[in-house]
Order: sequence, then structure tokens, then C-alpha cells
Amino acid sequence: VSQSRYEYNQKAIDIDERTQNKIGLGKSLFEIGSIYGNLNDIKKVMEYNGKARNIFESISYEIGLADVYGNLGNVFRYSKKYDSALYYYKLAIPIYEKAKNKSMVGANYIRIGNTLDELNDTIGALQHFVKALEIGESFSDVKLKIQANNSIAFEQNRLKNYTQAIIHALEAYQLAEANQ
Repeated sequence: VSQSRYEYNQKAIDIDERTQNKIGLGKSLFEIGSIYGNLNDIKKVMEYNGKARNIFESISYEIGLADVYGNLGNVFRYSKKYDSALYYYKLAIPIYEKAKNKSMVGANYIRIGNTLDELNDTIGALQHFVKALEIGESFSDVKLKIQANNSIAFEQNRLKNYTQAIIHALEAYQLAEANQ
């Protein structure tokens, strides 16, 4: 699958370069970086995300920049460079807020919470998961609510707040069952 996605994006890059479609070119480069992320080739992820970032910055395409920032955050998180991960996730949030993309605002709060969890900051993680849940509830984003409830349940369990852990785990389960 990754090979055909890669080839498709390479063809898109050729077309985007010929037609001078900078947004399309940046998106294709970003997508190739994401493919390399799936292959755990961090050097290539950074290379392609850097190229996409440069293009998006040159044309002030903020949503593209936010996507790159989120992807860079993921790369740094998986590389255990947590300060850099948090930095990039936090860069993405105000861009998504400005664009009124609540799903991605919530997703970045989940990412921050997961990063803080890996740093054993249970309270910080919990606060970010609660924020993500509030965002998901504000516009009925089921996927975000399931992720946030599961994450809250996990942190509450770590804190030995078993009643809250069960409440949130059941909420996640019921949402998932109702939306299959």
C-alpha cells in the first residue's frame, strides 16, 4: 500500500511542479513524509516535512503548516524528544482554532496528553484529555469523545480513581457500540 501511495504522490509532485500548484506540491511532499513515518525512516520524514513546511511558509498556507507541525510532533514523540513534540503540537493548536477545525484542536490536545503521559505527568495528561473531551462534546465528534474518554479512564485508573475510570471507560465503550 505504501509503495502505491508513494508512487501516486510522486506523480502528483510532477504535475504540481509543472502547474506551479504550491499547495498541492506541499501536500504531496507532506504525504510522502507521512509514508516514511509509517516506515520509521525519521530522516526522510524530516526531509519531506521540511520541504512541505518551506512551501507552506512561502505561501502562508497555515493549515498545511499546522499539519506539518502535528506530524513533526509525532516524529519527536516517537523519538522520545518530548520537549520538541510538545512544542510542535502547541504550535498547531492556534492555527486549527483560527480555522475552526475543532477535530484537529482536540486531536492535538490528545497528542499533548499522550506525550505528558509518557513523561509520567498524569495530572497534566488528564487535564489535556479533559480539554479534548470538552471540545468533542461541543460539536458531537464521536471519535474524539471515544479517544478522550478512553484516555481519561486510563489516567483515572493510574490515579486510583476507579469510579471515574469506570465511568469514562463505559462512556467510550457505549459510544463505540452505538457508532459501529
